[in-house]
Amino acid sequence: VLALRSKNCSTSTMGKYVWKPCHSLFQVCNSYNKGTRPYGNCPDQEGCRRLHVCDRYIRGTCSSGADCNRCHDFFEPHPLRTLQQRGVPNDLMASMLSTYRNIQAMKSEGACGAASINRPQSCPPRNTGRWLQEQTAGLLRNEICLFFVKGDCKQGEKCWRVHFKMPYKWEVKDGQTWSALPENEAIERDFCDPSKIHSEGSDCVHFESMSRGFSEVRRLATVSSVTEPTFVLTTEWVWFWEDEYGKWVQYASIMDRLSSITSEDLEKRYQKDQSAVVKFTAGQQSYELSFRDMTQKNGRYSTIRMVRRRPVFVSTVDAQAARSRRNGPRNSSQNFRAVPGFWDKSAIPDIGYRTVTLLSSERDYQKVQELFNKTMRGFKITSIERVQNRDLWEVFQWKRDLMKKNNGGKNSKELHLFHGTDPKHVDAICRDNFDWRLCGTNGTVYGKGSYFARDAKYSHSYTSDSGVRSMFACRVLVGDYTRGNSDLLRPPPKGEGSPTLYDSGVDNVLNPSIYVVFEKHQVYPEFLIKYDDGVMHWSSSAPAPPKTRGVEPRPQWFLDILAWEIRPG
Repeated sequence: VLALRSKNCSTSTMGKYVWKPCHSLFQVCNSYNKGTRPYGNCPDQEGCRRLHVCDRYIRGTCSSGADCNRCHDFFEPHPLRTLQQRGVPNDLMASMLSTYRNIQAMKSEGACGAASINRPQSCPPRNTGRWLQEQTAGLLRNEICLFFVKGDCKQGEKCWRVHFKMPYKWEVKDGQTWSALPENEAIERDFCDPSKIHSEGSDCVHFESMSRGFSEVRRLATVSSVTEPTFVLTTEWVWFWEDEYGKWVQYASIMDRLSSITSEDLEKRYQKDQSAVVKFTAGQQSYELSFRDMTQKNGRYSTIRMVRRRPVFVSTVDAQAARSRRNGPRNSSQNFRAVPGFWDKSAIPDIGYRTVTLLSSERDYQKVQELFNKTMRGFKITSIERVQNRDLWEVFQWKRDLMKKNNGGKNSKELHLFHGTDPKHVDAICRDNFDWRLCGTNGTVYGKGSYFARDAKYSHSYTSDSGVRSMFACRVLVGDYTRGNSDLLRPPPKGEGSPTLYDSGVDNVLNPSIYVVFEKHQVYPEFLIKYDDGVMHWSSSAPAPPKTRGVEPRPQWFLDILAWEIRPG
């Protein structure tokens, strides 16, 4: 327990490993530790399910050091794979040596068998097994049981985790006991709003001090979604920072498009080390975020901003819907939490899509409007709608992760780009994404794919001139691009004979304004803009679009890139 706590592991992670009987904690292969061959005397060699690690190293008695011909590293291929197959998360690998040595210390006290090494100065009580159970049980009683929430905990009354029908539970301390607060869902709804420091009502809960009047308050919850991504009704935590106007902005969301770190990245770091200081960039500025102080500091100007970590709200209806989709563990593509936290949860159908009309006061609306007006001043926007299509979003997320993996773990370039279309294609695009055979019939100068533009003015020329016009502002994974040509059916290879392809084609590599994407999974049609013609007032900073799609390379209109660069939101 102490070893895992020192790494700030979640209680669910601790519960998996500290409660194992000492003799069954991923046994070290004795045969591997005999003989001088690479696998020692182990007959199973690479297929062995025991750990191929130096036994003396684990016991702290190996004096050979670098000259030892046995493994001293849990990150070596065989032990790493063996532990991963047993369900040990990567963030726990660095703690395995301490865990094993603590187990050996327990053995030396007689709790698990014969003594093997000297007892450390700080050691659990003599009745180690019972002490370990009590410590684990105490930790797990602050955690809501995932299996009970979804309706099938087989442990019943023997389960040490809290049994409650919702993934959160607010309690107030009365003497030495904790009592459930009756307004559980209302308190949670307020807590999920990062701008609020207390719940509504006269007898409110103060979130900073976790108190109500003079009484202590606590919030029980399921584990973080980043630690158990395949389960429903985990707690999805979102990270916010307070801007100069007092608005709380989610990291790497649409409103914070330049941040190099996402809310999910921060949560993963937080689960590993709750006292860490995380460095990241946003545009040209560098920052440090302190988990201990919950502040963000600008490296150049030393400006300090407040940071808050709040969960995504889950109503009783949301919880019931999650249970009804499937009972039990499932992959993330089925998890209702796979959608962005800022989506309207009441408008996410299981199949197809719904559009949500944005208010002009919303920051998403204002950002899209700002991009649109850079080259389309004088046109009247009648509405901006967010397209909420679970299937398309999840495929887009999958493609983003795949491109990141193929890019050595670095995020691929992602932009918000425009695509003008006829109203008759809008429903098909929202439902099934872009099909260049329907949406790209106006030209294939840079390849046979779907075309997207940096400037709304360019896309305007491909909208219908009858009544209200339709234009999409899309998330596009442009990744690594090269100059396109009309013969391309897919991106060209990055080098002669190379199996690695570019991700997209462009009109001008140095200053691209037109992007061609050959795979629809690289696109998510996020916003639908509807607007009226009005009086024509082209932006003075950009010429009118050509009559045909890119016969000549576009001139370098802007020194600054007007495309909306974003990170996963």
